[in-house]
Amino acid sequence: MGKKNAAMLATLKDKFMEGCAANDVSLDVADELWNWMEKAGGYSFNKSHSACYSFLAFQTAYLKAHYPEAYMAALMSSVMNTKDRVPQYVAEARAMKIEVLPPDVNESGRRFTVVGNTIRFGLSAVKNVGENTVEAIRAAREEGGAFVDIFDFCERVDSSTYNKRTLESLIKCGAFDNVGPSRAAMVAVHAKAVERSTKSLKGACEDQFSMFDDAEIAPPKPAFPDLEDDRRESLEWEKETLGLYVSDHPLRPVLHKLKKHTDTTVSDLDHCRDGAMVWVGGLATSVRTNTTRKGDMMGMLQLDDTRGLAEVMVFPRVYAKCADCVREDAVLKVKGRVERKEGIPRIIAMEMEELHLEPGPDPVYLDASCFVGLPKASAEEAFGLLAKNPGGSPVFLVSPADGLEERVFDVEDSSDLHAELKQILGPRCLSYSSMEAPAAEPEMEQVS
Repeated sequence: MGKKNAAMLATLKDKFMEGCAANDVSLDVADELWNWMEKAGGYSFNKSHSACYSFLAFQTAYLKAHYPEAYMAALMSSVMNTKDRVPQYVAEARAMKIEVLPPDVNESGRRFTVVGNTIRFGLSAVKNVGENTVEAIRAAREEGGAFVDIFDFCERVDSSTYNKRTLESLIKCGAFDNVGPSRAAMVAVHAKAVERSTKSLKGACEDQFSMFDDAEIAPPKPAFPDLEDDRRESLEWEKETLGLYVSDHPLRPVLHKLKKHTDTTVSDLDHCRDGAMVWVGGLATSVRTNTTRKGDMMGMLQLDDTRGLAEVMVFPRVYAKCADCVREDAVLKVKGRVERKEGIPRIIAMEMEELHLEPGPDPVYLDASCFVGLPKASAEEAFGLLAKNPGGSPVFLVSPADGLEERVFDVEDSSDLHAELKQILGPRCLSYSSMEAPAAEPEMEQVS
């Protein structure tokens, strides 16, 4: 029963019935008891086990409802070493109207931390940044205050705990965005910054002094080149160093259009039954091709829809029809069968099509639950405000319970409009980007 192996359980019925007869248990009672056990073999737990899980479910629901930032920060910290879960939890936080910020050398700790009403990425989540580096950064901050630029960072942080790759990763993920020029400019001189601090340390160790006031001679700071950041390159750097896009997402401008082609999000695949047929969509990443023993080509890829990553298998029959689609950065819609491999869902592609979606004005998603219990006058004031600001950005009224949405206005989007809506409907009434839009409910696994 514990293994939920129906075939094995069936082989034991005769032995069970014989044992009952030997112990003077009537046939009817034995048969009824067996039927109960057979059903329990599908899915059941002891009452004590169920009670504990119910208590934990209540606790986590309470924390998520009353301390959402702290709860989500702790949840993300618990899966920092996994590449699949962090994107899902970041997407969930955004759906809860919680902003998730990239790492910051002057603010981040080892784990995800709460900063006001936002969550800041932990430094340990950055590729090439080890625990010793994080502790050295925190020690330098405590001793000398905030870093002013990458040169100050290199001079004050114990150089034995980091190298050029470490500094490059910190720059690429955005950890120096608040103290430096463009990421591209800092990447261009990061190697010189490390070399400069190494020379200064070597000179100090060899007691090399200048002729004037016995001051140490430090190599001059190289100038930052005048380079602008390329949006797509910056996003790719974030994906490379953090495992996900943080400041933005390549799909963001077209995600509200992509949703019209799908019925399931990647994060909802965990709840889909084995064998369920779904339509999913997203950005193709980590694309690989292989040749079968018969010499046929097949493909494998990760599908990123901003809410998580899903493995997609494209076997030869389907690959032959859509080989041009199986490439990096293609926006795809995939019809496939959910298959669970060691409990982890993946998609076996049945159909695949590349979508060419044109970006349009960013939509604004208005949470319908904000109108529950709202005075009629306030609701009329909110809709009147939208009507008085016509423009090109669509406003969708979204139901969080089922993901249903209705386009209600087209407005001139502005920070002033956001502020006025928040004042009327509350601080969590809006999602400003399509990344944060609630998703439709998938075909869930039925559990009895």
